[in-house]
Amino acid sequence: MMSVGDQLSLLDQNSPAPELMMRMMDRMAVNWKMAERVDGGLAWYAARSKCIFCRHERECRSWLEHPEALPEFCLNAKFFRRCAVAYAHDQFLPHDSGME
Repeated sequence: MMSVGDQLSLLDQNSPAPELMMRMMDRMAVNWKMAERVDGGLAWYAARSKCIFCRHERECRSWLEHPEALPEFCLNAKFFRRCAVAYAHDQFLPHDSGME
């Protein structure tokens, strides 16, 4: 089975974002295989891009150490939550980007 890390582009590999994104998704119980299929992959691409260019690395690392409520600083938090809820309820969001 291929991991998310195996899927990373060179741009991803030169940023702390992929590691933080994977940790955030783990904390929020997001199934990344399902998330990467939402909206034909466009939502995943947008989420990954937001993480790569995010300016909240310090806040993200702090939240990961002490996760509380949905992190307001994270531009992907709502998308991750929707994916986690859909996965928990065995639903698939193929045409719902979860982006607002």
